[in-house]
Parts: sequence; structure tokens; C-alpha cells
Amino acid sequence: MKVRILDEAQEKFDSISNYILTHNGERSKAKFVSEVLDNIDRLETNPYMGKIEPNLVEKASTYRSVVINPLNKVVYRILKEDILEIVAIWDVRRSPENLAKSIEENNQ
Repeated sequence: MKVRILDEAQEKFDSISNYILTHNGERSKAKFVSEVLDNIDRLETNPYMGKIEPNLVEKASTYRSVVINPLNKVVYRILKEDILEIVAIWDVRRSPENLAKSIEENNQ
């Protein structure tokens, strides 16, 4: 399965990585990056491993998510049979309603 990362998700990933580097150091940043990339690799071979995202069930597409650490999760959807699209790297401390709003604002 081909993985595509939306610009907004990439920007959030970069932002979180830079924040971690600034506040926690290189080792913590490397751990975060590794956790995200490892989960994306697993999604390539097992795209249905994530649970259906309850805050997005009313959307036209089916969105799924995998928790990558206690503070973040990857939100994605499967397009056709061969494309997995990552739409968000989400801080789970944020309001769940904001996730739906964010997806909507990005025309997902």
C-alpha cells in the first residue's frame, strides 16, 4: 500500500518534532520520529489495524487512528485499495471536536 502524507500532517509532525527537540533534546525527538515512522511502516502492511476514529464517524470517508505514544496519534483514511492517506498527527490532549473541525477545514 502506498502512503501519502498530507501537507498539514507533515507540518504538524515537523512542529511537534521541533518542539520536542527544543524542550526535551535530540534523544526524545529521535524517539518520537521513530515511533511515528514505525507506526506508518506497520500501516503500510496492515492498513486496517487502526481503530475507527469515533470523532469522525459522521464524515464521508472512514477515518482510522493509531496511538503512537500517550500524547499523539496518527489519523488516516484509506483511499481506494492502494493508498493510505495520513491526514493528521494529533495531540490527544486537544479537544476531540477540534479534530473534526481540523479535518473539515482541510477539505478532508
